[in-house]
Amino acid sequence: MRNITFVQALVEAFQEEMRRDSRVFHLCGVWDHWNP
Repeated sequence: MRNITFVQALVEAFQEEMRRDSRVFHLCGVWDHWNP
């Protein structure tokens, strides 16, 4: 089992959400935050 931080897990979860609905990132601004 690889070591993973809560933030990394959260980012991966958001990436999964984006595959289903990219609007999630636009609504919360996470996409701009992680990809300046």
